[in-house]
Amino acid sequence: MQTKSKLYLALLFACFVSYCWVLYSTKSDNLVYGSESVCFIKNATGVPCPSCGSTRSLIMLLDGSPKEAFMLNPLGYLAALVMFFIPCWVFFDLIMGKETLVNVYIWAVRFLKKPPVAIGFGLLVAANWIWNIAKGL
Repeated sequence: MQTKSKLYLALLFACFVSYCWVLYSTKSDNLVYGSESVCFIKNATGVPCPSCGSTRSLIMLLDGSPKEAFMLNPLGYLAALVMFFIPCWVFFDLIMGKETLVNVYIWAVRFLKKPPVAIGFGLLVAANWIWNIAKGL
């Protein structure tokens, strides 16, 4: 029960911080239109990280520009899904007295630890990183 509570609190806190960041970013034209970067990797090296552009992608998706959002960074789609479904799932589990999210989380951790899956996931992240660099993000 303790692990469930900690996981749910951590996920809800992460979503809350993400909502705040997106709200802040929509109010800052420099962040939305790319003239300013908060990425530590890009600021330190001049090279974008695999997730560079995710916030702008998410904002484009929310503004109704799905193609542009995908072309900027497909991770924006993943962020949108997580930010929408995780709080709904947590509240569903709490209301229904279930642990479906905990069970899926445990399964996902085990699944991602399998070498072929971890390598495949790593290759996808690397491909996205190369794409970000090639786009001059």
